[in-house]
Order: sequence, then structure tokens, then C-alpha cells
Amino acid sequence: MKYHLLICSIIISIIGLSCKTNEPLSKEDKLHKNSWTLSQIHFDSTQLSNMKRKIPNIRFESDGDIAGTTGCNSISGKYFVKDNYIIIRLEALRKKGCSKIENDLIVSLNKASSF
Repeated sequence: MKYHLLICSIIISIIGLSCKTNEPLSKEDKLHKNSWTLSQIHFDSTQLSNMKRKIPNIRFESDGDIAGTTGCNSISGKYFVKDNYIIIRLEALRKKGCSKIENDLIVSLNKASSF
């Protein structure tokens, strides 16, 4: 159920996946070996196409760091994973006047509890 909340809030696509082996990646490897780009928020992809700045994206590093952009501000923080559960703590957000999409993205990331 929480997984669907995350998916409904932010449906993201994988960019630049490359593997050197044929072994399937673990769930955690899939999380941090990819850059994630926001493609829809609250079932509305048209909002993203109207953005004047960069499309929001985030990268989960294997050491637990998060880095990315909301499309307006840079974000960074930490994430913690245990089994299928994830906790995201955003630590740095440069404040600029930005769109509702940024606020929705931050709220969704902070509410995420599984992946």
C-alpha cells in the first residue's frame, strides 16, 4: 500500500541503467545504481511539461546520500533502507520561490516509507 503511495505521488523512470553482469540486481542496487527522474506527480504529467526549469530528479548513492534537484532548488539528504522500507531525510534545500510541483515532490519524498 505504501509502495503505491510512493508510485502514485511520484512515478519515476530509470535513466541510464547499465549492468556489467547478467545477474539480476537486488532491490537496493536498482535504487542506487540509477538516476530517477520525475515523470508524473499526482497523475498529472502536463504540469511537468510546463516547467520552465529542469525536470526534478534524484540520485540515491550507495553510501546513503541523496542528491538531486526539485527542478528549481538543489536537494540533498540521507536515506535509510531495511528490507522494503525506506526513510528519506532531506537535509539541504536552497530556498527559491518555486512551483507547487516542488512542494508536492518534497512532501511525497518525506512521506515515502517503502519501495
